[in-house]
Amino acid sequence: MKPSIVLLLLLAPFCAVAQTPPQQSNSAELPAACRELPVPAAFEAEAYAIDGDTLAFVGLKPHVRIWGIQAPELRDRDNLETVPGMRSRAALEDLVATAARKLSCRPTQWDRYCRLVAVCNARTQNALASTDLGLNMLSLGMAYGFYLDADAIAGLPDLSRLYASHEAAARKNRIGLWPIWMGDPKK
Repeated sequence: MKPSIVLLLLLAPFCAVAQTPPQQSNSAELPAACRELPVPAAFEAEAYAIDGDTLAFVGLKPHVRIWGIQAPELRDRDNLETVPGMRSRAALEDLVATAARKLSCRPTQWDRYCRLVAVCNARTQNALASTDLGLNMLSLGMAYGFYLDADAIAGLPDLSRLYASHEAAARKNRIGLWPIWMGDPKK
């Protein structure tokens, strides 16, 4: 692998964690196709993982980007699948499959690709508890925090802090993809 690519892979997670503007800071930045669309209410539907941070729902047109996380790209510039991207997608697919594909999502905004950005939860087997997909992806080390602006999720003021602490623990313990991101692919 070229040294410049290795450096980019190592720095990418740390650059994204830095303070960045929210995904939808100005509606003029959105494509015309979704600029005037209202953000839908919370919903439940059957889902499948497209990659490590994006879901497709049966019967719903827009894809859903999981709020607060960034996962490795599934394909590189040559359109070849990447190992980190496949591992991240597989981890999200496992979380979705564990919930019999039934997810509940709370949309917050549209992103620049006209995807809904949402906090999504998977129901556990006993149907009384739910699992935050973004938080789990961070805990598994299959994604890192992205656009953790506290104002984006009304009613969940500590979610950004919770996501950041789970990412920090995964990074510290070199869980999941963190050994690769930190330049220690042998682990």
